[in-house]
Amino acid sequence: VALSYAFFKLNVGMGSMIVYGSYLPYTVPLGRSTLIIAGFDACASLLAYFIIYPLLLANPTGITLAQSLSYDNVLLIFSAIPHSLAIAVLFFFATVLAAWTPTIAMAESATITLIERFSMTRTQATVIIGVGALVVGTATLLSYSVWANITLFNWPIHTVLQKFSSDLLTPLSALLIAVFVGWVIARKISFRELGFNNTLCVIWSWLIRVIAPVAILLICGTIFHLVNL
Repeated sequence: VALSYAFFKLNVGMGSMIVYGSYLPYTVPLGRSTLIIAGFDACASLLAYFIIYPLLLANPTGITLAQSLSYDNVLLIFSAIPHSLAIAVLFFFATVLAAWTPTIAMAESATITLIERFSMTRTQATVIIGVGALVVGTATLLSYSVWANITLFNWPIHTVLQKFSSDLLTPLSALLIAVFVGWVIARKISFRELGFNNTLCVIWSWLIRVIAPVAILLICGTIFHLVNL
């Protein structure tokens, strides 16, 4: 679960940077921007860890670490602390903001693809992407209730979508992007966009061309092995 989540989180962040980064001026060094974003992300993750897990370890509601840290359990944790309603409102408001930011980025990348490849207007492309997201989201929600008995490969619909996206598409896209950036794009273009000195650029090139693809394949193998278990 941790490996799948790490891939998902990195891919969402990378996809958001690809979309929003395409609108940045050419004078902005992507390398420094990436380090700043990664630093803020790490700080936010650590803050969330130091807030949520102490509450979970206090175990006021009987929830154990072995259980999934779902939103239901988060609500139970909040209900056991003072001013829980206000904290829960702020938590889920922040969750909505955090969800909308990458959602807009992912929708924009798909919208731009439709506009450029199929000569659609932005309105037409946006409607198609919105309807597609609505259909998939509705099917996912219904699979928890009225469609709970409908299965694919002996799995509920929401489990199939989760495994297909998190366990297959997410690591596959990471692998393809690493190969594309490392082996297809000219190194002089990558070095110019990163804005690093020559030594850091060489190290980055070696990591993205060799280490990253091998590491992704190893992690994918671990994920598939654990899923089969």
